[in-house]
Amino acid sequence: MKNLIKAYRNWRSTLSLRDSAKRHDSRLRWFLVALIIALLMLICSQTLTGHFRRIAYESGQPAPERILAPFPLRIEDSERLERDQLLALESAPVFCSSNDAVAAAAERRSRDVVDLIEQLALHEDSLSSATLIQQATQKIKQIAAIPITEDQARRFAAILPNERFRRLTHEAIELVLKENSLLSQPFYNRISRQPRRPILLLPSGKKLDRSKLIDEGDLPQFLDQYRRERFKQGTVEWEFNELLLTHLLKPNLIYNIERTELAEETVRQNVPHYMLDIEIRTVIAPEGQIINPRIQSIIDAYNAKMTVYRVEVFICHLLVIIAIVFFIALYLRKFLPHLPMNSHNIMVAALPTILMLLIARVAIEIDSYVGAGEYGALFYLSGAVGILGAVMLDSRLALIQVIAGAILLGLFAQADPLFSVLFAIFSGFTAVASLYTVRKRSDILRTGLWISGVNVLLYLVYHFVNQEPGAPPDDWKIIWSLINGLLCSIATYPTLVACESVLGVLTDFKLLELTGATHPALKDLEEKAPGSYQHSLSVTKLAESAAEAIGANHLLVRAGGYFHDLGKMLKPKYYSENQVTEEERKIHHDLSPHMSCLIIKNHVKEGIEMARNVYKLPEAIIDFIPQHHGTSLIQYFYTQAQRAYENSDQAQPVIEEEFRYPGPKPQSIETAVLMLADSVEATATSKLTGKLIRDDDIRRLVRDAIETKFRDGQFSETPLTLQDLSKIGDSFAKSLRARYHFRVDYPAKDKGKN
Repeated sequence: MKNLIKAYRNWRSTLSLRDSAKRHDSRLRWFLVALIIALLMLICSQTLTGHFRRIAYESGQPAPERILAPFPLRIEDSERLERDQLLALESAPVFCSSNDAVAAAAERRSRDVVDLIEQLALHEDSLSSATLIQQATQKIKQIAAIPITEDQARRFAAILPNERFRRLTHEAIELVLKENSLLSQPFYNRISRQPRRPILLLPSGKKLDRSKLIDEGDLPQFLDQYRRERFKQGTVEWEFNELLLTHLLKPNLIYNIERTELAEETVRQNVPHYMLDIEIRTVIAPEGQIINPRIQSIIDAYNAKMTVYRVEVFICHLLVIIAIVFFIALYLRKFLPHLPMNSHNIMVAALPTILMLLIARVAIEIDSYVGAGEYGALFYLSGAVGILGAVMLDSRLALIQVIAGAILLGLFAQADPLFSVLFAIFSGFTAVASLYTVRKRSDILRTGLWISGVNVLLYLVYHFVNQEPGAPPDDWKIIWSLINGLLCSIATYPTLVACESVLGVLTDFKLLELTGATHPALKDLEEKAPGSYQHSLSVTKLAESAAEAIGANHLLVRAGGYFHDLGKMLKPKYYSENQVTEEERKIHHDLSPHMSCLIIKNHVKEGIEMARNVYKLPEAIIDFIPQHHGTSLIQYFYTQAQRAYENSDQAQPVIEEEFRYPGPKPQSIETAVLMLADSVEATATSKLTGKLIRDDDIRRLVRDAIETKFRDGQFSETPLTLQDLSKIGDSFAKSLRARYHFRVDYPAKDKGKN
């Protein structure tokens, strides 16, 4: 009784530890998912790798390094705006005002000066009177500000009165100030630089003819031309006219600054603003180029948008990565239910993608530092991601890994992201397609050659579709496309070895090695428990065929079938398949049902210890040892215990849980298939051996065995479907028909005849 209580407590302790392990794995899964997202953000997000930093170069100084646009930038095209505004200003009017008082004042002063000179000429005494001459010159200076001398006054008075001189002087004033317009020299210089701008006279709005404008600086030449036609050069009349007009004529056209600037501003505002699109990695300024205002405006726009862009890119990249992780998890749950999302599988699925993306990121950074960044994406070994995913997990999951890696590569590929994504997808798909079935490690090298060929073909097609006709392909891209495939094969070998050794990944290659006939565990099992060895071979044959029928990992099922009963080596005679003599078959007769049950259940615990500590088998194979029984009821000894209870006076009833295996129940399709195969093989050996078997008997036996496990709830923790159970049953029936096929009875020899 004490042994029974101890065994029951050990069983409950095992259940508690298993529940605790599940909770721990759940917490570890969430931690790994968060860690994976953080690592992918660190690799893919440009905001965390120093790409976005402020550019603090001063205008007018040479650029100390080549300045590249780190992200697409859209700024106002200031050069074009300035050019268009200058063109538009040619139509902006220049507003002026005409001062008629200038002409009237000039005529009045001219008349007063001439009158004073005429008065001197009318009185001969005045020409000899120094006092009168002095008074006249002083008055002329006051009236017209003409610096006339006394000698000039005497000589001018000698030619007057002269009506012709008076008339010609009046004509000159009208010619300059009325028929034409006299402008100040700064005003004239300004409008002469803009010959197309109309000149409007306020307030009438009359347009002035530019040919009628006279520059104040050109006035002496204009008057000289006028005098040549009317006076003889060097005469007193010439001298008097020159002195008089030079000091009397003043600009009569006034430049209206406010109205003109308002018109110019209106024109500027009506000019459309054009935006300048700067693509990523566009050279803003080569090394050594002087930073001009245009470059400075681009730098200022970049600095202004840098912080906002960093936040936007960070959030977008984070959302993309979270979406990828979410859809991969959804895909696994919906379409790959046989692949459990435990922490181990999450780590194995994420590691190749993260490793290859990290290598690609380093290559892109180096390539962008030494060149234009055109070849870095070719170092993303998408083929290696496909190979590792197909070999270590599942081909369908490997396709999703390839697509996810290609999208993530597009987030930080700096030169032609579209080509980088297509290159990664085709390379990875080629790897998965060529490794659909793996039998030996040399298949990986063959896959690398296929990847190289597809890479080159894809590049040539993409080049001729997107480049100008006749442009030759880049030889270096062809070379790196070839090298990419070879690197995929080369990188796969050490990664596989590391994952098999460190993470305990069970690849198809490892399974093929484990299922060889020379494995020490199989040799020991054959030697110590030959019946269990033959039973394991028979179970493996049934299970492997059924696994292939439903698309499960048949190599894993084969390995699990070979090693699922290792624990029977310690006490082989307590199991019916190893009992040869009559005494061995009665070995349980002297034991109570509870003790026999404990011995039977103990082979699970001992098998786990031997597999883990002695033969160093992978955990994925060790899982078959407890799960192929699950929590099934040991029916034979449970029935014996029930009968003993009914036929005795003991007070304590039989507890069913004490006659069940400790479990856990099958956690995968592979362990569930082995459970069914083990049950069917044991039943078939017991009921069909040595009998004439009909097909209906085989089908009934298989159906009953499957229904028993199904009703017992042994498949509640697996993604096994009813369709899968139907296919498994058909496979079992087919294998059993081949094993228990009908044989004719051979006639016995007649002893009386030779």
